[in-house]
Amino acid sequence: MTSRRRAGAGFVTALALCLAGCGRKDDGRPVAEVIHSWTSGGESAAIHEIVAAYEKRGGRWTETAVTGIHAGRALAISRIAGGQPPTAMQWAMSRAVQDFGKQGVLEPLDARARREGWQGRYSPYIYRQMQANGHIVMEPLAIHGGNWLFISRQALDAIDAKPPENWDEFFDIAARLRAKGFVPLAFSGEAWTQTLVFYNVMLGVGGKAFYRRVMDRHDASAVSSPTMRRVFDIFGRLRDEVDAGVSSRTWNAASGMVIAGKAAMQIGGDWTKAEFIAAGQQAGRDFACVPTPGTRGAYIIYGESLVFPLGRGDRGRAAREMLLDVLNDPALIQRFSAKKGGVPARLDVQPIHADACTRFAAETLADPDSPVPNGLLAWDSDTEGELRDIIAQYWVRSLSTDAAIRSMAKVIHDAA
Repeated sequence: MTSRRRAGAGFVTALALCLAGCGRKDDGRPVAEVIHSWTSGGESAAIHEIVAAYEKRGGRWTETAVTGIHAGRALAISRIAGGQPPTAMQWAMSRAVQDFGKQGVLEPLDARARREGWQGRYSPYIYRQMQANGHIVMEPLAIHGGNWLFISRQALDAIDAKPPENWDEFFDIAARLRAKGFVPLAFSGEAWTQTLVFYNVMLGVGGKAFYRRVMDRHDASAVSSPTMRRVFDIFGRLRDEVDAGVSSRTWNAASGMVIAGKAAMQIGGDWTKAEFIAAGQQAGRDFACVPTPGTRGAYIIYGESLVFPLGRGDRGRAAREMLLDVLNDPALIQRFSAKKGGVPARLDVQPIHADACTRFAAETLADPDSPVPNGLLAWDSDTEGELRDIIAQYWVRSLSTDAAIRSMAKVIHDAA
């Protein structure tokens, strides 16, 4: 299914869910209407924790679940522009939500943040991402790392190998896995996942200093360097390690290939781990989770959060405050982040059911130099989209290495 058709299917699902919720009789309870794209198995299990806690507190939950983060974002913006904002919407920590907050359409959470001491709850890095125009405009729930390599233990045992530490070892292991009948790398046709893998390669090849030159400093000269050429070359070599079904596959379907023993490895964020857990698999026993080659000591930060649009009146305010009360519960944050595959965003909330992956994530995040931005945090929406298109075109061989580098350098130069 193409991305356009997937988005269309998401809107059909959204409409069906909205119609189902709209038919309910008003019983006076605070109604939280939430737009989100947490639709995979692990994501659904995670948001169910919030739903159950909200309804236990006495509220009524309605949701519009949209397949794909960009389709969810588009629907939320359309609703706000049309004067029918939801109570809350899922939005990853990003430049886009900060820019959106600067337009004055998100509820400032400053009073609650001061009362509850939010600044002390979060790391300085995360606390900065929560603000727009000096106001707190989001509540983070879970922190994800985007530079994980998930490997089937069955596949590793079949070739008597250890997880790769660098890209040369990766390709050596991939060749041996292919000889044993495995698809070396489970891959998705979704452009955002291809971009995530590209950033993993860039971090692994260039290290944190080079990665930050591009992502933090927007240094176009870094894009034209020999280091970036090597990044594109290695990213291009990954085409030989995937199967023919990539173009129509979602990221969680790629996870299913590893779970089923068809594929050996997958590169992604630790939300991927939630798919393994939802399938009854266990970290360490059934699969290994290690930093992608060359990225040990770095953590590509992703943050799952909720934001609260203005414009729903007193009833909407009551629903928002009840939802924020629910999200203020440390036990809820523990359960949500555990099922989502990440770690709690709050420093004062410890992970529960911490497996090898979670423990390693916590150890890495203990180093204040470990966080590096993902594309959503590094770029505004337009730049992010242009770069995503360049990487996707390179993947399908519509652009040569030279053309991709020239295009990327121009986009980054114009964005600086």
